[in-house]
Amino acid sequence: MATARPRDERQIGAILFEAGAITADQLAEALRVHRETPGLRLGETLVRLGYGTEEEVLRARAMQLGIDT
Repeated sequence: MATARPRDERQIGAILFEAGAITADQLAEALRVHRETPGLRLGETLVRLGYGTEEEVLRARAMQLGIDT
């Protein structure tokens, strides 16, 4: 069962970059595409571009919400 921990206030891109899951260039490209694609979340953009996996994005989101995985 998942347990609570302190929420992580960093943005999902920062979490993934600092974890080494994506590079600075990949983050910059994903942010560019994200700005040009209304309604698409950054995590979805990263997965669509092949820069991250759904699992990595979900793990980062869990960190933001303070959920242990």
